[in-house]
Amino acid sequence: MPLNIGKRLWKNRFGDLTSIRFNAALDTDIQATRLHFESEFLKNIQPEQIGFQFLSLQADGLQASTGATDFGMLFGSLSGFIIIAVALLVAMLFRLGVEQRSREIGILQAVGYPLAKIRRRFLYEGAAVAGIGSLLGCLLAIGYAELMIFGLQTWWLPAIGTPFIEFHADLWSLLIGVLVTLSVIMITIRGTVAKIGRASTVSLLAGTTDFTETDIEPKPQKSDIPSRWAARIPLLLGGLLFGIIGGRRFFTDGLSSLIIFLIIGVVFMLVFQRSVRKGEGVYAKLNPKTIRSLFVFFVIGLVIGIIIAFFPFVQRIHDTVFAWLDHPISQFLILTFSILSIGWLLFERWLTSQNVPDRLSRARFALKNAARQPSRSKTCVTTVSLACCIIVAVGANRHDAPPETEYAFVAESALPLHHSLSTPDGRFELGFSDKASELISKSEIFPFRVLPGEDVSCLNLYQPQKPQILGAPDTMLEKPPWDKLKLVQPEGDKAPAIGDTNSLRWILHHNPDDDFLVQDEFGKTLRLELETIENSLFQSQLIISESNFTKYFPSQSGYQFFLIKTPPPLREETAQVLEKTLGDYGFDLTSAPERLASYRAVENTYISTFQSLGGLGVLLGTFGLALIFFRNIIERRGELATLRAFGFRRQLLSRMLFLESCFLLAIGMLIGIAAGLVAILGSQGHLPSFPWVSLTITLLFIFGFGIIANAIAVGMALRSPLLRTLKSE
Repeated sequence: MPLNIGKRLWKNRFGDLTSIRFNAALDTDIQATRLHFESEFLKNIQPEQIGFQFLSLQADGLQASTGATDFGMLFGSLSGFIIIAVALLVAMLFRLGVEQRSREIGILQAVGYPLAKIRRRFLYEGAAVAGIGSLLGCLLAIGYAELMIFGLQTWWLPAIGTPFIEFHADLWSLLIGVLVTLSVIMITIRGTVAKIGRASTVSLLAGTTDFTETDIEPKPQKSDIPSRWAARIPLLLGGLLFGIIGGRRFFTDGLSSLIIFLIIGVVFMLVFQRSVRKGEGVYAKLNPKTIRSLFVFFVIGLVIGIIIAFFPFVQRIHDTVFAWLDHPISQFLILTFSILSIGWLLFERWLTSQNVPDRLSRARFALKNAARQPSRSKTCVTTVSLACCIIVAVGANRHDAPPETEYAFVAESALPLHHSLSTPDGRFELGFSDKASELISKSEIFPFRVLPGEDVSCLNLYQPQKPQILGAPDTMLEKPPWDKLKLVQPEGDKAPAIGDTNSLRWILHHNPDDDFLVQDEFGKTLRLELETIENSLFQSQLIISESNFTKYFPSQSGYQFFLIKTPPPLREETAQVLEKTLGDYGFDLTSAPERLASYRAVENTYISTFQSLGGLGVLLGTFGLALIFFRNIIERRGELATLRAFGFRRQLLSRMLFLESCFLLAIGMLIGIAAGLVAILGSQGHLPSFPWVSLTITLLFIFGFGIIANAIAVGMALRSPLLRTLKSE
């Protein structure tokens, strides 16, 4: 039979030739030709081409044991907000302690002690107290970590899937915590003592602790820049920075990058405020002419920045910066701190404003008292807003609603099925009875070819290296998102693929925007051009079309993965028939909603752990707010006694003080809630299915707890006899 006819009749996906025939070479016999062919053939063939794989067992095992998820990174990044809030609270408490000893500082200055020596004395005292507290804090930190490990072994077991984890304390981590604590306290004490030391000795001896008035004169800022340029040059530089960072991005991505607007918006507001302050006397009263002048200089800087952004060396820096900024964690943190900074800035401007309403009601009088100690009020608001931001940003991603999917079952078989479950002949060959075949015909079954690999879903505690690859049948490629698998025709060693975003980024630690590299059956590198989906049933696999699968992995025959659509009334009976008939193939059927629920359980467990951190932050913030407010009331005993003498009842004073503290709590919560929502909207592009009920209950509980703490602080502070205080004043 001619060769071309034989190829046409018996070719298959494995090839069209099964043997090679050759004659003896010139001047050699057939045996020498055979030996020469065998030696040259073995020299040119690659071991990977015939299925050999060389594995480094120790290196692979050590890499897998590192785990798919770095819990230290997760808890550290989310605890960063709490660490900042606690640092602010600790700094404020030590500042209150120094301010309380203002008379002592005044006496030391009066007898001739220099400020440097007083500062060293307070630093030594603070270092001793902070050192003891830090050592005790290390013990508490170990206990807290042990509690978290216990939670992961019991309450939050779905997050890791195994209770076999142990606590390991790193000496360097504890040492870093102690050093950071000492640094924060030393910087706070030094700054507070320096500020108090610049006040007049008479004020210090009188016990005055409110040094935001005229007692402390700020050092005038010397500048060689003329006053009319003091605001224009910073705005020119701000526009230049705006153009360099965002200019080329506007032409490539349009105006979709919210992160640029927020970053530059915060920078612009800070620069503009600073510029106006430096240009006082020229821009003290802004008018349309000066505003136009400032805007023109900003636009000039913007145009120059956009031009510079297209220079090659600037493009490389730009791409490097945005490669880091495009990471979800970076976007979330930048967006969060940008919104928080805007809120803190606006609140600070309100605190320091001198506007007094024409008609000062009791409520306005109470709210205006919050500006009596601006730094303390801002610290309270900052602490509460950081904690609420964590609760909102994390809790918004919680999946409380039951998962929805169009598929009834997900099935896997230990042995491949070579006959179709969708045809009567195929079901007959697989051993189904007529009645069972008729029942199965009412279901729609999608079989997938399978290249074995590791589980890359969130249920795998270890670090996977080789994901499982599925070959999707052509019947699925007509609907989205599967139509993406055939939109781009494979060119060379490339093929379109679909993967789950979370599995790619957090389990495989792969950027979803980059191609994923695998090795085909012939030992060549195959580039998978990824399209991503979220919250899917395919968190353990990468999916390509069946035609590409048979092209690059021809020896993987049969089908081992199945998606099944079944009418609800027939699901239980269909599952029993499939598992009973195909039991010899190791056919395992799982409910599709249950599989999605198992994935979501892991996410919800992580969210629960992070919300516990947020709750701890709110507890600390509320405690700090109550403590600081209690201190403020003690300092204002003379003022309260005077109001009492003018006819204000104790009950009215309690309501006013209570309103003042609740105002700070509400402002902090509003800033935190807004920052959390905007951060999610900016990093994800949309708000997820919001668990409004549970999140609202949590926030109301936090607000209620804060109200109770403030009420206790007000009640304790007003117990002192105000009239006796007035006499002492």
